[in-house]
Amino acid sequence: MNLLLTRPSQTPTRRVRWIAWLVAAQLLVALSPAGASESVDAEWCELPLNLRTEAPPFGLGPCPGVRPGAFVDIDHQAGCTLNFLFVGTGGTRYMGTAGHCAVDDGQEVVFTSGQAPVAYDSTRRRIGEFAYAVNNDDRDFALIRLDSGVEAKPQMCHFGGPTGLSDPSFTASPDVIQHFGQGLVFGQTVAARSGAGHLSQPGYHFATTAAIFGDSGSGVQLANGSAVGVLVAISPLGIVITRLAPQVERARQMLGLDSLVLQTAPQL
Repeated sequence: MNLLLTRPSQTPTRRVRWIAWLVAAQLLVALSPAGASESVDAEWCELPLNLRTEAPPFGLGPCPGVRPGAFVDIDHQAGCTLNFLFVGTGGTRYMGTAGHCAVDDGQEVVFTSGQAPVAYDSTRRRIGEFAYAVNNDDRDFALIRLDSGVEAKPQMCHFGGPTGLSDPSFTASPDVIQHFGQGLVFGQTVAARSGAGHLSQPGYHFATTAAIFGDSGSGVQLANGSAVGVLVAISPLGIVITRLAPQVERARQMLGLDSLVLQTAPQL
């Protein structure tokens, strides 16, 4: 089951306790040997705790504008991070984030224009409406259809990239991963973070790096700049990254698009 810890109705005292707990948990994960997780590969689906990482809107971190790593406010109720820029059929532009930032557990929705959650940037300026979102089993991804006239950049803050889409094939070898997120505290101090991927599944990738409320939706890249996935949760094995390639293909099919192309940028 998924345990949502970041509903806006939570009291500040309770949220502070959860933040302290999660920071401690992340430190323990980061100190654990990368190879130790391989023995629990087959047990992932039975883990009872999957901590989603959206947050109440705040938008105080760096990386302004509409680009990978920037803050996104959904209907003034949930704060998450944008991942990658895509262009669909006819030149329509989409920015990605996590699906659970917009829909409840178990849902997959293609939104009707005018009835979709609205997305705002860190200045509370409207940037578009959600076109698609899924939060179901191993799928957790959403696309925001950008309004015309909204300036958007494909390059991730601090790291640059993405240089392309990573190889979606299954691998269990360790990889250096990097992401830029708008999580509480981290977003204002160490928004650009690196870590080590230490366990892979066809739909998920696990990594040891710091993450907290507000980091949901962050685009995750390999050291070569290739886009590998989307940060969606914290688990006992580390952060949980949904693989990007199958998420994008599913979104393309659900939206009835002939193409949905990741926009690339050079590394910094």
